[in-house]
Amino acid sequence: MLAAGGEQAVRIRDIARRAGVAEPSIYHFFGDRNGLIEAAQEVRYGRDQTDLFDVFDAAVSVCPSQEAFVEVVRRTLVAVFDPARAPKRMTRVSALGASEQRSALRARLAEQQWEANRRLGATFTVAQGRGFVAADRDPHAIAAWIVGMVTGRVLIELGDPGFDPAGWDRIATTATLAALGIDDGNLNNT
Repeated sequence: MLAAGGEQAVRIRDIARRAGVAEPSIYHFFGDRNGLIEAAQEVRYGRDQTDLFDVFDAAVSVCPSQEAFVEVVRRTLVAVFDPARAPKRMTRVSALGASEQRSALRARLAEQQWEANRRLGATFTVAQGRGFVAADRDPHAIAAWIVGMVTGRVLIELGDPGFDPAGWDRIATTATLAALGIDDGNLNNT
């Protein structure tokens, strides 16, 4: 209902009917309509993010070289930047917007994001230990920056950006490799 019509479309009666439960059950578990909306926004925010991190972590764990690591980073970014993922980015931004006046939701989204950043940062820490990421880089700061950059891609997905989004993708990929301490033109000089 949130995706189809925003918060104004959320009706307890309709949700109870669609879920096959009595209305009082919803109030029991969520307190009120606002509690239900906050719970839904929290789920919407985190959906799909950790799945990508799991795939990335598994691929990085078997990289035999920095060149292979760079290829995994590139492939992952191509998948993440895929225009088909634009609605998922917009959903995340929508959930963030919903947290503006809801401090409890904002705190839960922050916890969720810090855990996601920690997981991605742990993958970069492993890569750093194997010499794939420059030793002077903070893997967790890189993880947070990448998540922010990817979420920010929604700004060019609002409508015609006036340029080819592939240019944004190339810049973002080069910047990601630079953040990892990898010179795109000279992979062995981190």
